[in-house]
Amino acid sequence: MRKEFEAVRELLMRGTRQVKLTDVWFAIHRRLKVGEVTSRGTLALTEDEKGQLRFWIKDETGCDPLLREHLPGSSRSPTSQPQFQKASPRAVFGRMLRLARQGGGEIHLRSGDAKVPAGAILSVEPEFIDLSKEVVLVVDDGALVRDWGSLKLPKELNNSLIIFRGQERDAITLMSVIDEQQPKLNVGFYDFTPEGMKLGLLAEHDALLIPARWIEMGLQDPFYQTHNHAELFMSQVDALLYLQEFAPHALHPLLSHMKTHKMALSQEDLVKQEERLLLLPLKTVM
Repeated sequence: MRKEFEAVRELLMRGTRQVKLTDVWFAIHRRLKVGEVTSRGTLALTEDEKGQLRFWIKDETGCDPLLREHLPGSSRSPTSQPQFQKASPRAVFGRMLRLARQGGGEIHLRSGDAKVPAGAILSVEPEFIDLSKEVVLVVDDGALVRDWGSLKLPKELNNSLIIFRGQERDAITLMSVIDEQQPKLNVGFYDFTPEGMKLGLLAEHDALLIPARWIEMGLQDPFYQTHNHAELFMSQVDALLYLQEFAPHALHPLLSHMKTHKMALSQEDLVKQEERLLLLPLKTVM
């Protein structure tokens, strides 16, 4: 991870949104599905993607690229004293579900009950929790999971178990656990973008959490005027085409509106601006 750490750190320190498409950056682009390859041989990134890269490096290495100049041990001299080798945070914590209870209530584990205070989350091995008794809300934005107390959710999600989706292997682990344990209700909350809707569809949720006013959001709407990212929408046309072909009928009016208004809204903006959220059912079980 040394090369990836150095590449992401340089990007963040320079404050730029474009980098030369080196082998390292191409590998990052392919692995994380971030950035857009330009005709000039560069990779163009959004601010959200830069934040994603920072948290990815922190998750993989345990080091914040904005606070550390290099990874521990990467610049030791041959005469340095040997150090004990420690497993990476990924190896130690990779399978753990990171979660909190809406409203701050107790989380019932097979090893005992836990109560998570505001500003904290609980990391739990899947074997210690029974999701079959839970209404689950999978959230794609780690910052929102961390600040779960700020989430204003529909009444159907009162007392729900909020779980961070995570990246790549974490997300695959979570999907596997949900498939195996079958929660009472499985809801996904993603960016209100073509890519976000696609992620939600591929995760096979029972419902998605979307802005309640989506049909009103357009050129005359103040929230849309301030927070919509049309350029992000344009970079996700492939995801929109996928949705138009494979999405259930319940999503078609929403996708048509999204396409007409080139709509791309982040979860963070929806929550910070206290936009009301509602459940969009994707399956007949609801």
